[in-house]
Amino acid sequence: MLRLIPYLCACLLALAPYAMAASNPAPKPAANKAVAGVAVVGSPAPDLNLVTARGESRTLRQYRGKIILLNFWASWCPYCREEMPSMDRLAKLFPRGEVVVLAVNVEKKFPDRYRTAPIAFEMLSDPLEQAQLRYGVRNLPDTFVIDRNGIVRDRVKGAIAWDDPTVIRYLQALVRG
Repeated sequence: MLRLIPYLCACLLALAPYAMAASNPAPKPAANKAVAGVAVVGSPAPDLNLVTARGESRTLRQYRGKIILLNFWASWCPYCREEMPSMDRLAKLFPRGEVVVLAVNVEKKFPDRYRTAPIAFEMLSDPLEQAQLRYGVRNLPDTFVIDRNGIVRDRVKGAIAWDDPTVIRYLQALVRG
């Protein structure tokens, strides 16, 4: 039994640094703080360089003064395809352009069948592959509501009915300021 005491002491000494580290965990960043250019609700929306289905360049700055629904999607995502008709109906409810729907396709090659789709909103691609990273998008669909001053007001993860009366009232309130 006495021979075990030095062995146990050695084990305890070897484990002491781990116990100290566990009692003083590294500080975690605040959940609502912006991380170097990543979009966070309440912070300025990072600008993006995007390309329309017709090959024209667009930036988010070009839409300043409007409410923007920045939607990230992919053609292989069933939930993305499911919510698109309601986004189209929503875009038609704001014919003066005070609310703009921008659908950013995250695939490497923009699907041809969507280039000429008869929709009331802008289909965009991200050839620089920066958008998902700058907005912290990991799952699709993922939508950011950006106010007319360029501040991210809300984030919607997953598909919703964009033409639901509650959503419409929320967007109308943002339009009114």
